[in-house]
Amino acid sequence: MKPLGVEINMAGSMSVTHPSKVEDAIWDAVEEAINAGWTPRQFKNEIAAAWVERLKQDARDADRILSETFN
Repeated sequence: MKPLGVEINMAGSMSVTHPSKVEDAIWDAVEEAINAGWTPRQFKNEIAAAWVERLKQDARDADRILSETFN
């Protein structure tokens, strides 16, 4: 999990920032990759492949919905 952070606003007051679920998931995934002996390049390539596949799925879903709507 991502460590807590500190935020200082313009008035000079400080507050603790809490990571989002996404940030925690990324930090956990990095830890898993390091433990498995992955390189940063392997991790980056896997992220890119997953991102592309997700966008392709979204496009297929949109195409299906639009095809049903206009046919």
